[in-house]
Amino acid sequence: MKLFAVIVAAGTLAGVAVAEPTFTGANGKTLPPFLVAKPSTLVWSSRGMFFQTFTSSLTTTGNVNSQAHAGWSYLAPGKYALEVVSNGAWSIHVRAGVIAPRRAGGRLAYSGSGGATLPPFVVRRAGELAWTCSCHLFQLAGDELRQNVSSQAHGGTTRLQPGTYQLNVNSDGPWSISWRP
Repeated sequence: MKLFAVIVAAGTLAGVAVAEPTFTGANGKTLPPFLVAKPSTLVWSSRGMFFQTFTSSLTTTGNVNSQAHAGWSYLAPGKYALEVVSNGAWSIHVRAGVIAPRRAGGRLAYSGSGGATLPPFVVRRAGELAWTCSCHLFQLAGDELRQNVSSQAHGGTTRLQPGTYQLNVNSDGPWSISWRP
């Protein structure tokens, strides 16, 4: 029988206590499976020169690829089995709820370093998503984008149509994206 940690807002779910799993380790490790019952955030820190997570589940959220020492990635509801790859000590904490974009001059924005999955966000009218990167490679992908971004430039824009977007960022350094809601 497999044991699962369950993420819920409050109280219990079918007799299962509230849990926000925390994992620690060093170097590579396969984590025990866990269940995310509502949209959540994987918050991580690492003392190594790189930190990566790979999911062996049907969802594409939860993957991280970073040279930073801390970060986060969105987790959609679902069952997760994560493989951690690092060259140092690390910790992961799964927190119920998602990180909201910050407001920046009439725009909404996210920033980070390395690869991460962003929480879904809504665009009400056609416009542009602007991105900047202090890196050698910036990639932005999502089924909703008409064309994925893959660039060695330090900034650019891509067109957004009204709709809900779920994007994956991949970068070898610090990045930011912003859009008008």
